[in-house]
Parts: sequence; C-alpha cells; structure tokens
Amino acid sequence: KIALLEANSDVGMGTSKASTAIWHTGYDAKPGSLEAKLLRRSYALMAEYLPEANIAHEVLGGLLIAWNQDQFDTLPKLLKQAHDNGEMDVRMISAEEIHVREPHISKGALGGLYVPGEGILCTFSVPLAMAYQAVENGVDLFLNFQVSEIRPSTMDDGRQTTWSIVDGQSSIVQSRYIINAAGLFSDEINAMFGKTSFKVTPRRGQLIVYDKMARPLVKHVLL
Repeated sequence: KIALLEANSDVGMGTSKASTAIWHTGYDAKPGSLEAKLLRRSYALMAEYLPEANIAHEVLGGLLIAWNQDQFDTLPKLLKQAHDNGEMDVRMISAEEIHVREPHISKGALGGLYVPGEGILCTFSVPLAMAYQAVENGVDLFLNFQVSEIRPSTMDDGRQTTWSIVDGQSSIVQSRYIINAAGLFSDEINAMFGKTSFKVTPRRGQLIVYDKMARPLVKHVLL
C-alpha cells in the first residue's frame, strides 16, 4: 500500500548522509517557527529511535563560543531564544569554564553558551535504518527510480482518481496520495504538480574529517 521511490541505487546517498552529524536541539531556531517546532519534536523522537535502531550517537553537549565583543554581546539574546524554545538547561559560561571543558582550544574566547543537549549521530545509519524498518513493515522500495513526470489519472467522467508517477525508463507507479520527500529536489517535484511556491537553493559546505586518534582533542560539539 506504500511505495518508497528512490532516485539512487540505495537510500541516503544524497544530503541525508552528508550533514554535519550534529544531533541538534534547535535551541537557536526562531521561537514559534515551524523549524523550532519540528526540531524539538524530532529531538524527542530520535532519543527513542537511535537506541532502538542501534544507531551510533552521543550526547556531548555543545559550546557556542564568542571570539569577539560583538559575538559576546549577542549571547544574552541567544540565551533568551534558547529558553523561549524550551531549552531551559542552556546557560552562559565564562572563558575560564570553556578552557576547563576544552583545554586544547585556542586562547582568546570571551565566553559562550553551554547547550547540554547537543550531540552527534551517524548520518549514514539513520536513512538506512528507517528504510530497512519500512521494508520490514510492508513498504515497497523502488531503487533507481528517478521521477521524471507526475500526471493525474482520470476516469471517463473526468474525475481524478490517482497520480501516475513516471521515471526516466517509463516505469509507472500509480498512487492515490504522494508525499514529497525529495530533499534538495523537492521544488522540482513540487513543480510537477504545477506548484512553484518555493525554490530550493542548495549550498555546498566543506567538512574536515580527522583521524579517530584526534578524538580526545575535542570533547564537545563546538558551535
């Protein structure tokens, strides 16, 4: 009854596996926004799901560090924002505490915020685990199915009954309902319904991956 259509040869090959691997509390989201609501909800859900699915994760706590006066002056506003988002354990810390917590960090920090709930997780495992559980529970997974067209299917009297989802090899999946979960390409899928209300503008980030032997040098998520 449910089909999962994946453009690549396996799930999680797009941006799902290419994040910063931070398990984020959402402390710095705009209070009352959809982002703040979803981050708070997803954090609680992941707290249950990660151990259930045996996904590697750690709650390290995060340090948001101010390196100049402008950043330092912003900390009280960010603290209030965190509390407004329900993260009541977020607090300001001194430069001395930062260096106690992170003895290898450069000198010159003026102070910061301590966010106890921030953590890390394995971004490769999350989409794999979710897809695996979906298939185990009866979902049909279609790999290498890159959607090229979505068109309505109608009866003789003109009533629409289903959607025809077509891939590049002309394979077709018929569906009564479609959930757009295409990530960076969600605006393209949206446009196939004639909806152009939003445009995704991706940004390419840069990550440095260190050897595991460097792990003791950093004890928190540094923000």
